[in-house]
Amino acid sequence: MESIHPILLQQAFTIKAPPLQEFIREFGRLVKNGELSMVCYGAPRAGKTTARRFLQSGLDKVKKAVVVSAIIELDVGRTDSRNRLWRDLLRGTDRQLSMTPSNPYDALFNKICVDADRYDVNRVLIILDEAQNLSLEKLGGLKKLVDELIEHGLSPFVLLMAQPQILARPRRLLSFQYQDLVDRFFTRMHRFRGVLPEEIPAVLKFYDDTQWPSESGISFTAHFVPKLWEMGWRLEKQAPLFQNAIADLFRRLSLPNNEIGMKYLVTSARILFNCLNDSSSEPKDIKELISKSVKDSGLIQATEMVGDSVAAARMDSGRSKSKNRLDA
Repeated sequence: MESIHPILLQQAFTIKAPPLQEFIREFGRLVKNGELSMVCYGAPRAGKTTARRFLQSGLDKVKKAVVVSAIIELDVGRTDSRNRLWRDLLRGTDRQLSMTPSNPYDALFNKICVDADRYDVNRVLIILDEAQNLSLEKLGGLKKLVDELIEHGLSPFVLLMAQPQILARPRRLLSFQYQDLVDRFFTRMHRFRGVLPEEIPAVLKFYDDTQWPSESGISFTAHFVPKLWEMGWRLEKQAPLFQNAIADLFRRLSLPNNEIGMKYLVTSARILFNCLNDSSSEPKDIKELISKSVKDSGLIQATEMVGDSVAAARMDSGRSKSKNRLDA
């Protein structure tokens, strides 16, 4: 099978940009301090899923914790909300699971305890992606699971990866007298931010330094623009043009901040590489090519459709929720 370059694949490589590093540091700090949970929220395509996979992969390799994870879907018209969560988490512990146990909660609890004994660890990490979809029933069940793991002598930590609308959840819970759920899951909030203008050179340098295949001596940049590479062309040196193009686009979209989601920056770089692929010399219109690459990254369409999701969620979280359903 022909190998496809990581740049052309979804989720094929991870750039350890400052937002990812901040997330890992905050996660480590809370775990070390004995906290029980953390909410990591951010706009779509900011890099939360990549961060979750990076964290989970690292923990799986060192076997210092039992890790279970699931993606939370909306429970529209479903009557087995909590059991579905246990089944999804159980599949996260054993991808070869072929049968659905009659009591998925007990099966999950026992599997976690068995794995903790096997790895000789007491740390249990429960990761829930798209956690803004958690229903009240699932939150209550999650609290029960955490409490019983603690009683069993284990140290659970719940990581909720979510879209910004989760910011409204604590106020809704409090309005319905669920202080225990707020205290357990929503007191440690971390915003997964985008990349700042001054951080763009370091992100672009990744393409100039990272080799594919590993130890081949061929960097990502050299692979796509070999002739330009031999002439000394480097993607990192184009950072000022990227910064200007992004700033111009943000002004056009009237966005209140200058952070760009990692996915949009990665997409811009991929589009630029594809445009430059056949160039035999550095094009004179590189400024226009970079501007077009940024415009074609998908940021315009996303902003026109959903706007600034973080700002909207913060505004919603400050409103009265007395007229809203708890699990809306």
